Amino acid sequence: EDFKAVNPRIIYCSGSGYGEEGPYVERPGQDMLIQGLAGLIANTGRGDQAPVPAGAGLADQIGAMNMVYGILSALYYREKTGKGQKIEVNLLAGLLAHLNQEYVAVLNLGEDFVRPNSGIGHPGMQAPFGIYETKDGGYVSIAMSPFKTLYEVLEAPQLAVYDDLKTLFDKRDEVFEKVNAETKKFATQDLLARLLKADIWCAEVKDIRRAAEDPQVTHMGMITSYEHPRGGKVRVVAPAVKMSETPATIERPAPLVGQHGREILAEFGLSKEEIAALEASGDMTVDAA
Repeated sequence: EDFKAVNPRIIYCSGSGYGEEGPYVERPGQDMLIQGLAGLIANTGRGDQAPVPAGAGLADQIGAMNMVYGILSALYYREKTGKGQKIEVNLLAGLLAHLNQEYVAVLNLGEDFVRPNSGIGHPGMQAPFGIYETKDGGYVSIAMSPFKTLYEVLEAPQLAVYDDLKTLFDKRDEVFEKVNAETKKFATQDLLARLLKADIWCAEVKDIRRAAEDPQVTHMGMITSYEHPRGGKVRVVAPAVKMSETPATIERPAPLVGQHGREILAEFGLSKEEIAALEASGDMTVDAA
C-alpha cells in the first residue's frame, strides 16, 4: 500500500512457502516439506516401501512459474487500466493447484490412490534428507538440517559418528536406516513437535485427503467447489495465485459435450436454419443441461 500511494502503477509480487498469514507462516518453505504437506510424496515411490519425494524441486519450479504468469497478468491489466496491483504466490498453493487432478479424484470419487511397487529416491542429497517412519504408522519428511541437532532431538548420541558431510553423503543409506530406527520410537505428532521446537526443517507427510483438511490449506481457502449440472457439487483446488485487483475464481464447470455448439457455429457465420439442419441430421450434438 505504501508503494501504491507513491505510484499506483507499481506491480509488487510476494513469494513465500505458505502465504503471508496462517498457522505455518513462520515455518521454512522448503521444497520437500511442501511436497509432503500437499500430498505429492504420499503418491510417490514403491507401494511396499516408504513414500519418497519427487527427484526434482517441483514446488520451487511451479512457484516460480506462478510468479511469472501472475506478473504477466498484472502487466496486461496495467496496460489496459493504468493500475498496478499486489500478487501473492506461495509454494504450497502452487503445488496444490498442480495436483488438482488428483485432488478432484480423491475428493469426489471417494477412493484414495495406492502407490504401485516401483519408485525412486532423491539422488543428490546427503543424510538426513528423507522420509522417516514414526511409531504410529505415519511419516515425517526431514530436509537439510544440522545432523547434531537431529540426533540430540532423537536422544541418539550414538549417531554422532556420522556427523560430517562426507560421511553423511557416502553412507547416506546406512545413516537413513539408523535415523529411521530412532524416529520409529516416537508418535508422529510428538516427533513433529520435538523437531519443530529445535528448528529442524520437517513436515508431516500427508495423503491428499488429509492435506485437503490441513489448517494452512484451509486458511488459504485452497479447496473450493462449484456446481456441475450433472455431477452436483464438485470440490477442486482453487487458483494458486492471489491477485488484489483481479482475483481468480472458478465461475463455471467444464462445458458438456456440444454445449456451446450453436454459439460456435453462429460465430462461423452459420444461420439458425443451417444449425438446426445439422442437429436434425445428427451431425452435431447439443447438450445444454
